[in-house]
Amino acid sequence: MKESNYYSNRIRKLLFLFFGLLIIPIIKVEAQKGKTVNGIVRDVTGAPIVGATVMIKGTTIGTLTNQEGRFSLSIPDSKGATLVVSFLGMEKQEIDVSEVSTIDV
Repeated sequence: MKESNYYSNRIRKLLFLFFGLLIIPIIKVEAQKGKTVNGIVRDVTGAPIVGATVMIKGTTIGTLTNQEGRFSLSIPDSKGATLVVSFLGMEKQEIDVSEVSTIDV
């Protein structure tokens, strides 16, 4: 009786491990959902701002604008995502990007 219980527990553990390993790729695919937001940051005269910070609000995910004021940022989950655009000496601006993929700030 003890031997039967031993094999039963061992089979249960192996099945749990097997199904657990099947779930890992599904979780990885879910984590890759999202979108990429592209845009240009400009000042009031329309000149591109080089080195402006573009961050996803409430996270540490962000990027800087290039020499043309352009940026590209991958957003893991775009539902309710807000970008915070900031630059030294300028007021921060928040932009809701849940419905757009290209912005001009």
